[in-house]
Amino acid sequence: MKTKSKAEINKVIKANFGKKSYVEIGKMTGLNPEAVRSRARRMGLTQGKQKLSVEKQVEVDILETKSSRKLKETSQKYSYIIKRNEELEKLVDVLNAPREYQQGKIVTVKSGEQSEATAVALLSDWHIEEMVKSSTILYNNNYNLEIAKQRAEECFVGIVKLLKKEQLHQKIDSLVLALLGDFITGNIHQEEAPNLQLGVAQAVCFAEELLIKGIQYILDNTNVNITCPCVVGNHSRITQKVYVSTEKDNSVETIIYYHIKKYFEGNKRFELIMPDGQERLVEIYGLNFLFCHGHAGFRYSGGVGGLYVPLRRAIMTRYNKQQIDTICMGHWHTYIQDSLFIVNGSMIGYSNFANFIKVAPEDPTQTFFLVDKRFRRRTVTVPICFKA
Repeated sequence: MKTKSKAEINKVIKANFGKKSYVEIGKMTGLNPEAVRSRARRMGLTQGKQKLSVEKQVEVDILETKSSRKLKETSQKYSYIIKRNEELEKLVDVLNAPREYQQGKIVTVKSGEQSEATAVALLSDWHIEEMVKSSTILYNNNYNLEIAKQRAEECFVGIVKLLKKEQLHQKIDSLVLALLGDFITGNIHQEEAPNLQLGVAQAVCFAEELLIKGIQYILDNTNVNITCPCVVGNHSRITQKVYVSTEKDNSVETIIYYHIKKYFEGNKRFELIMPDGQERLVEIYGLNFLFCHGHAGFRYSGGVGGLYVPLRRAIMTRYNKQQIDTICMGHWHTYIQDSLFIVNGSMIGYSNFANFIKVAPEDPTQTFFLVDKRFRRRTVTVPICFKA
């Protein structure tokens, strides 16, 4: 029998509280179990532990569990509604924001002084007398005397094109043409002998010819003054062992550089700095650029980071007490530019030896970059690429 008045409902609840379950009392009063429980609490009937039968206690636990889940679901929905409402309010604020604005234009402000820069070109690792066949390395690169001559000419033409392009926007009166070694392969590695098309003496003459013609081309087609710092590579030495203190004296590249120096002697636009030790320091706008071949003091034993980690570690260890702004090197046949260093590519490209030691294939490149006077930093840095 279902009662209707509040007093009667409370009387039934009080009379049956602790004897029957909330579900049974709900059936008697016409209320749902949660409403029965709420009324019992308000009447103080929930104080103390209820003594219910096992069956009735199970019913109570099930009801409480369902209520807890429902409350949690309601709380989650409510939180989502609040968050969504905040997002919509922000969107409305954006849509209702004032849209009055005037379309502006970028105005070019002319500086009181013309921008000035010095160009730098890195030449290294030509290996002009070495022959490479794509069929033996499974990579699309071929190299022989004719291709070496063609790439050397393309290199100097590319330098002139890049110079003229950059001179359209700023004043460039100087070019640092760094000769970083290994212009020939030489005979220190017997395993490379079958691929050599010229002997050492002939290779030296061929390299001299290509370099002199290229330097003359730059002088004839630009108005820049050329400073040519030189270092020797590891392939051009005439001794099997490296003698650090006398490396330049045991290198045929010293002869190449000397002949180039004598050829342009008296030309006021050209200066060649002969090798003296394994490094050569050149100051540009107060910045110190160190040029080296890269075979001494830098070691790479593989690793997913490539040359970056060992080179950075070596630089920080070797030059941490010296003010060196950028180190430029060759040797590794890998084109890399970093805030601390530039590694020049090679003109020979991917070769038999590179394939043997399983280094990543890379197309032939040399390097061109600018040093800006006003900002006192290296800016434009691009590879010089080859068609052949």
